[in-house]
Amino acid sequence: MMFNTLLYAKKLEEVGVPRNQAEAQVQIIAEIIEGDLATKHDIKDLKDEMQKLEYRLIIKLGALVTAIIASAVVILKIH
Repeated sequence: MMFNTLLYAKKLEEVGVPRNQAEAQVQIIAEIIEGDLATKHDIKDLKDEMQKLEYRLIIKLGALVTAIIASAVVILKIH
């Protein structure tokens, strides 16, 4: 949902808020909203980065498991 700045300003004016104050409030709220909300693009980028991290983790865990198994095999052959 997008923030409709014009509609918000008009509603403020309808209840008696002077136009310059209504516009200032709308500007402040719009800046807060735009600065803190993630866009669909932001979320897609985050998902892509998380997937890359997941693949790296799987590779590292696979290497660790392989090293543990190889160590166990060597230890068992020695004994």
